[in-house]
Amino acid sequence: MSSQLAASYIHSHAQLSAWNDDLEFLCFILAELADPRDLEENGFPWHQAADLPAMVDILRAACVSETGILRTALGPQTSKRLRKWLQKAKEIRNDVAHHESVDAKKLSALTGVRNELCTLLESAIRTVAAYSKVRETYISWCPYPSRSALSESGPSDGIYRTETILLACGAEPLLAQRLRMLASFDNLRESVGSTHKRKASTNESRQEALKSLVEARKRKLEKSRQIKVREEEVKAQKLHIMDQDHECMRQLRRAQLDHLRSLLAHEEKIWKIRRSGLLQDKRVSFPMGDNAVLAVLVLSSPIWLLCLLLRTLYRTCRMLAGDS
Repeated sequence: MSSQLAASYIHSHAQLSAWNDDLEFLCFILAELADPRDLEENGFPWHQAADLPAMVDILRAACVSETGILRTALGPQTSKRLRKWLQKAKEIRNDVAHHESVDAKKLSALTGVRNELCTLLESAIRTVAAYSKVRETYISWCPYPSRSALSESGPSDGIYRTETILLACGAEPLLAQRLRMLASFDNLRESVGSTHKRKASTNESRQEALKSLVEARKRKLEKSRQIKVREEEVKAQKLHIMDQDHECMRQLRRAQLDHLRSLLAHEEKIWKIRRSGLLQDKRVSFPMGDNAVLAVLVLSSPIWLLCLLLRTLYRTCRMLAGDS
């Protein structure tokens, strides 16, 4: 019976410890993206030394900060949901720290909490990294094993190194990167007596990280180039249509101007013909004023009647003589 209880406790405690380490890893990355100064202000000069409850409190405060990057990048609804689930991470931490004996039912419930938190945190990390435009799209992280596996050698031995966590879209999942780096660290510890193997492992890990980083940047540059090419094609098409419309309107206006010039020339020709005809006509017409004066004189005096009659006959005879 005691051996069965021991197996149950050891299994659940190991499971909860692994989950606690996963959540600490993801919360550390998100806290580094949100504001690394908060970790220093809470007494963690080496940011990775912060435990899960401290990072949960920092991130929950950042989720409600109006000027914080978490609320701005994730939006109010996602920030509120993340803040709610972060509080549940403390349940896992408390069960590990207080060495609680967890039954199968509670372990199943905590499994759902862990899975949901990992999904939310990884999504938030990718979103915040893309929003803040992290220059190299990576976070530095130092892998180290659990306390039971720590080396008895001092810090001067220098077997700890900083690894690169890639945050770019399309990169390896964050927890998978952590497992890979821990495995690489364990292999390094086993070969600590061989300098050549240690350097080869370090160079290979760095080359792989650099290769992944270069590939991610190449994909980003290629995508930017394709977007630029599409924009240039659309711009060229719009310019071509605009030039065609301008040329059509220009030809139409020219045709209208030619028609207007033709009308003006025709009207000027008619005007000249009529004007020249009037100038060449030698006949003199009596204006209406002369007729009116003649009528007044006729009525006013019989003497003027004879004079005017003679004057009129004289002019008429002259005109008839000129026409003949």
